[in-house]
Amino acid sequence: MSPKVFSALLLATVASTLGAGLLTWQRTSSDALPQPPNATVLPLVTSRTDDVARLGVKTNDYSLSIVREGDKWVAADRGNFPLRTVAVGSLLTSIAAMKPIEPKTALASSYPAIGVSDGAADKGSVELSFGLKDNSSAGSIIIGRRSTAMAFDPLGGMFVRTPGESQAWIVQGAAAMPGQFSAWFDETPSYPSPQVQRVRISENGKPVFDAIKEDNFYRPAKPEEGASAIVPDANDSVVKKVTAALVSGTFDDVTPAAKLAFGPESRTVRFELQDGLLLDITLAQANGQTWARFAAEAKPGTAAVNTARDINAKQSPWAYKIGSHRVSAMMLPLVDLTTPPAENEDIPGMPGAGGPPQGLPPGMQGMPPGFPGFPPGGFPPGGPQSLQGLPQNIPPEVMEQIQRQIQEQQQQQGRQP
Repeated sequence: MSPKVFSALLLATVASTLGAGLLTWQRTSSDALPQPPNATVLPLVTSRTDDVARLGVKTNDYSLSIVREGDKWVAADRGNFPLRTVAVGSLLTSIAAMKPIEPKTALASSYPAIGVSDGAADKGSVELSFGLKDNSSAGSIIIGRRSTAMAFDPLGGMFVRTPGESQAWIVQGAAAMPGQFSAWFDETPSYPSPQVQRVRISENGKPVFDAIKEDNFYRPAKPEEGASAIVPDANDSVVKKVTAALVSGTFDDVTPAAKLAFGPESRTVRFELQDGLLLDITLAQANGQTWARFAAEAKPGTAAVNTARDINAKQSPWAYKIGSHRVSAMMLPLVDLTTPPAENEDIPGMPGAGGPPQGLPPGMQGMPPGFPGFPPGGFPPGGPQSLQGLPQNIPPEVMEQIQRQIQEQQQQQGRQP
């Protein structure tokens, strides 16, 4: 055998040996990686989607127990409050379609980085559990963050982990999870501020404020307009802050009104809309929180009759925990609603108007100089009786509240350094 032939055979043998070794290493490495146990994340949810009858939701912010009632879904832990069918249906469909693609970390210390910690402890993660009509379980899953590695996949990708198992996975697909608690439900009635034509406020069943809009400017309602409370003035910009509470229909929680032991009603705000709808929002305390209740009427002969009926049917049995910004807007002090802005130069003698007092607007003559700028000590000698310039038909409870709130404001100012 010539040296050239021997060398060629030797090289061929070495190449063959290396190739076989590489193939064996690749096969061994592949076998060492965890393999998806199923074609989909939750096989029973995939194969029996129509049989899913229970759904548990746990996030970092709230939990929700959902059950099927016929062709509808309700929140069982909130008095069977109805959910948006499309919200539940979309979530079920998206979970049923998820497919495991690649194993990720199995270290508990790394779970927060991808949002799959136990109990949905990570911000933005959610733990879902599913049950079937026969009361058997269809499995659970922790949905974590979206995968940036699959950002260009049309179906997207997410990190998931089965509770009780250490291995986390990247899956193809994305959970159609409502972005916030209120997105599970239809919103409460909401309307743009410009549609509000009148704002009336009662406290503990007694009218204390009534303002009507004219040329986009709120003024006190007159007796001939059926004024329920006669007030000295209406601060247009402050009244419009109240109407802003009607723009949003979201809420943070809901419960049957009959299950709450309400204390005295704090305030009822009646919004009168252009179409003749009269929408009442009543704020009251229960269990240490402020809850809102909705009721509606319609002016006779207007198109709002059906709207009012629907609102009462859907909202009146329930109490809603609405956002603090909406509560604050509807609970603005009466003195703020009835005191003209300090920068108003058209009312001589008012604080900030500049120059000495030169008179007061009609209906307020006889008020103490600089009203409502009383000294920190409160009202001048003679007390509230010195406010003789106000219209004589102001209800006593309205007068008392105006006086009390002015005193409180001035006392607070007197304590300021």
